[in-house]
Amino acid sequence: MKTSQSVGKWISILYRYSQSYQKKKLEPFNLGAGQLPILLSLYHKECVRQIDLANHLHLDKTSMARALSKLEANGYLQRNKDDQDFRAHNITLTPQAIKFKDELIPVLQSWTNVLMQGFTQAEQDQFIHFLQRAAENAEKELKGSDYDTDGEIKQKS
Repeated sequence: MKTSQSVGKWISILYRYSQSYQKKKLEPFNLGAGQLPILLSLYHKECVRQIDLANHLHLDKTSMARALSKLEANGYLQRNKDDQDFRAHNITLTPQAIKFKDELIPVLQSWTNVLMQGFTQAEQDQFIHFLQRAAENAEKELKGSDYDTDGEIKQKS
């Protein structure tokens, strides 16, 4: 296979460009690109347990706690003890985060528009479909291996 045809290479390049774009656009709001998936998930479900959010986003507990601390410090979310399980925390959005959604969605859409320039609607739909299938294949492979979905070697119990 030619290097120019490496799927991993192009995914890596797109990821780095996306991170750079998001960092630049989100800097005025004291947000990092790594905090975006958390906010976006909470926009779909406004109250969720911390562990469920970490599992949904395929983040380890430490990365999740660090990102939540930053979001909490910047006024975007609150962590409260779960009434049913004192060890668990429920994550909820603040009014600031809810208001911010109207500013965030256009930033994300603008990046999608940049990436999709010159694609027909059919090509855009097909591209998204292929990415979803590739992600499903990756998830299936990692679930059946010695690696977790973050690419780290699973801890032996």
